[in-house]
Amino acid sequence: MRRKDREITDKAELESLLRQGRVCHLAMCGQSGQDSSEVGSPYVLPVNYGYADGALYVHGASKGRKADILRSNPRVAFSILLSEELKAGSNGCEWTTYYVSLCGEGRAEVIEKGEDKALALTKFMEHYAPGPHELPATAVAGTMVVRIAIESLSGKRNPGSR
Repeated sequence: MRRKDREITDKAELESLLRQGRVCHLAMCGQSGQDSSEVGSPYVLPVNYGYADGALYVHGASKGRKADILRSNPRVAFSILLSEELKAGSNGCEWTTYYVSLCGEGRAEVIEKGEDKALALTKFMEHYAPGPHELPATAVAGTMVVRIAIESLSGKRNPGSR
């Protein structure tokens, strides 16, 4: 990281920030697609996520572009913006943004077994609110659940002089 003065290196703080985040921008690269223009194309989308045990948990439809890509190429990258505030300056070159953000890379694994999916969805829900959470078996069966093992993680902040 170029700006070492803004880098977040403390592992406990990085983990705390992962627990605070609510939306992750998940990036992947397609190996297959609906047409040849999608093959090898980058694809990014915002997803809700849960964090537990060194992994992100996401879910979605079991069919579609995201599902196709994650099944064909498990390599992903992600970013999480925890706070941002635009600070106006006296001229265009003095504007700045105060922020806290995380970026990482990992390997996605689609969870297939019903009881493992339910456990992962419970971890997802616990990220937002303490349980217990009812998870109807039919809903679990129809949901694609993905565990993303985090392989690298960095954090950065520009706290400003608030």
